[in-house]
Parts: sequence; structure tokens; C-alpha cells
Amino acid sequence: MVRGFSGGVSTGDFSAFGTTTTRDLTSFTSAADFSSFLSGVDVLVIPSHTSCGGCDLSTADANILEGFSSQITSFFNAGGDIYANSGARDTTFYNFLPPSAVASGTSIGGSTGFTATAAGLGIGIANNNINGFPTHNKFSSFDPAFTVFETRGTETISIGIRDASIGGGGIITGGGSTVPEPGTIALLGLGALGLARSRKKA
Repeated sequence: MVRGFSGGVSTGDFSAFGTTTTRDLTSFTSAADFSSFLSGVDVLVIPSHTSCGGCDLSTADANILEGFSSQITSFFNAGGDIYANSGARDTTFYNFLPPSAVASGTSIGGSTGFTATAAGLGIGIANNNINGFPTHNKFSSFDPAFTVFETRGTETISIGIRDASIGGGGIITGGGSTVPEPGTIALLGLGALGLARSRKKA
């Protein structure tokens, strides 16, 4: 299942958006159908992998999503935003991006000890939103163009990038800052801003 939000501007949650569209990934009949869905939304929201406990994106759905990676790339490069939640135990969960763009998120557990970085605080991630709401993966390595938004000790829990594009199999930046300013953003691992509160209890 994926969700799309359109209209308005996100200010820490998605209540400012005028329209929400939800589709089961199995309902898309073709890549063109998925592209049509993306053309009508500003933000693509990808739920956590089902093995985190009560979430609603199965491994089969994640595989379907990976098959739409070129459509997601086009959406992102055209200015669309991506909010992707935890990959849990599915190490290929983030393969809707090119492998060189972001590494797999390995499984973790726990619900405390998470800290928003300065960049994370800058986009509205509050420490009380990320503690008590367990995430289920960390990023052991990733493209250095990404900004770290959340940590637990030395572990990188959530990452994101703004004002970048995907090309040549990886992330391309225009030389500007990857900390928030108006423009395209991809947030991975947390499902940040309003979605910080949607992380599932273990």
C-alpha cells in the first residue's frame, strides 16, 4: 500500500494537504498506471515493512515497488517528495532507489535512545516523537550526499536529502546544502515529520 498527498504544504504533518490517495500496490496494472498515480500527488508515502509488527507493506509489495523504481526516480527528479518508513528485516526495502543511492537498512530493535540531529530538529523532528515509537532499521552505509536526521549512539537511524536528483545510478547534488530548504526531499528510515508518530510499537 502506498499513499499520496497533494495540495497544501507540509508543516510537520500532512494535515495541510487537501487530498490523500491510498492504493494497494497489487492494484497497479502497469508502470504507466503507477506513473499516473504519481502524477496526481506531491508526496509519495511508503509505509514500513510488515515484519516490523503491524505495518502494512509486505515483502511482495516491496518487490512490486522496486519494479517501479524508474517511475519513482522520475517522480523525485520532477520535484516529488518521498517519505519512506522503516525497512525492518527487509534489507532490499529501499531498492526503489538505485543501489548506489542508498545502502540497505539493517534490522534493529528498541524504543529509546534516539536523538534528532540539528538537521533533524530543523525539519521538525522532536526527540519526544522518536522515543517510545520504535524504528526497526539503521543505515550502516549510504551516499554521503544524504543528511543524517536521527541517531542512536553511533547508529544512523534516519537519513534524507533535499534539492538533489537521481541519475547515473546514484544521487546527484547541485553543490547546495542537503539540509532543508524549499525543494524536493527524500526521507528514509523514519518517515519523518508527521509520520514520526506512525512508527509501530514492537
